[in-house]
Amino acid sequence: MTFTFKTLLAAATLTLANSAIAIPFMSGDFNAGESCTSYLDTSCNLQIINAHPLWQPSSSTGGAQWVSISDSGQPGSDSIPNDSSTPYMTVTETFNFSVASFLSFDIWADDTAEVWLDGVSLFSPNKTQNICANGTIGCEPLEFEHFDWALSAGEHTISFDVYQIGGGPAGLLYTGTLSLIPEPGSLALFGLGLAGLGFARKRQSK
Repeated sequence: MTFTFKTLLAAATLTLANSAIAIPFMSGDFNAGESCTSYLDTSCNLQIINAHPLWQPSSSTGGAQWVSISDSGQPGSDSIPNDSSTPYMTVTETFNFSVASFLSFDIWADDTAEVWLDGVSLFSPNKTQNICANGTIGCEPLEFEHFDWALSAGEHTISFDVYQIGGGPAGLLYTGTLSLIPEPGSLALFGLGLAGLGFARKRQSK
């Protein structure tokens, strides 16, 4: 069997891609690094809730689910009191890796949310009102906010402060991927491999 340079390059690229680790980053999977706090519930046990018909459908988020500290979906048995100054819950994801990572995700909330990375606020809550927030971050399909963050090796925390302002159902939804970036040694080996393939191709063409 004869392997062309393109075939070998594709195989090498596939090998590198397969060496990367992609970890789901989503609400409702209740992983070990996920926690919450709330002034309404000292235990703050997150639960999956039914989405309001006008919210972003959970069925199109690759497994993520709307969550809240109580049964505050639609229909639901609980309601969250309005409070424009204090979030009714804060959901935090904590992770610690020895290699750099890249986090990419979308977020919706009812009524809105503030987003924090390592204790620094990177997106303020939108406290205007329509069905939820009048724009991003809100609960309707087009009212999501998208984030792409390159993160260094070590511990990081992502936090969402969720606000209830206009009454009715309340919850949080986010979905994305945390990709671990191969260590420099792996990339160097990959580069050497490509260089070798290029050299072999030149020899074959002579």
